[in-house]
Amino acid sequence: MNTNVPIPGTGPGRPRAEVLAVRRRASARARFMGAVAALAVSAIAIAMLAWDEPRNLAPGMDSSFAKSIAALAITFVVTLPGFAVFRYERQSAGGRWHEPAWRPSLIGWASLLVALTLAVGWHGLRLAFFAARAWTGQI
Repeated sequence: MNTNVPIPGTGPGRPRAEVLAVRRRASARARFMGAVAALAVSAIAIAMLAWDEPRNLAPGMDSSFAKSIAALAITFVVTLPGFAVFRYERQSAGGRWHEPAWRPSLIGWASLLVALTLAVGWHGLRLAFFAARAWTGQI
């Protein structure tokens, strides 16, 4: 017996499960793009903190010390969680997700590498020099 009575929770066009799947994909894509943007912005911010700074932290260079701490904080507060979201959303999409022509995955990976290299390499080295000078009493 066919009564053509609509099932509650479904619209005239799509079944409810399909509507929810479309919404989940859209929100996952938004989180992925947000993570790519966070990675790019953090890499730019860390690079700007390193711009035109001397190699060594000499005594009395409090602004350079603060910039190095800020770069490490940006790395641990923004970059690493952003990359975790980036990887999770990319892997959860599986083979169904097609990369746009402008390659956000390349931007995400490059931003992570730039942020980590500058934060741990450049700023970390400068903080190590500062700590060594403080340890030996030269400050």
